[in-house]
Amino acid sequence: MSDQEPITDEAAKVGLLAKSRNTLPRGRTVLIGIFGDQDSPGALLRSSSGQVQRVKLGDDALGGKVMAIGDGAIVIASGQGTKVLKLP
Repeated sequence: MSDQEPITDEAAKVGLLAKSRNTLPRGRTVLIGIFGDQDSPGALLRSSSGQVQRVKLGDDALGGKVMAIGDGAIVIASGQGTKVLKLP
């Protein structure tokens, strides 16, 4: 999904969810969406401060590297272990 592609209904819903108050837990990073296809998946993370970050496989996130994206979850591995974030 490039920045030039039109916004779909699903993307619009994710955007609204990310910005809505009291919808997602505050004070921690949460997974708010997964996009792309099996060969090139991506994910949207919202940080505890409210910043939205777009990540893909191999990107740095939460002090580790994005190792897997799919099935409603993202896996991030670091020296401290593995974190799994799931869609709400």
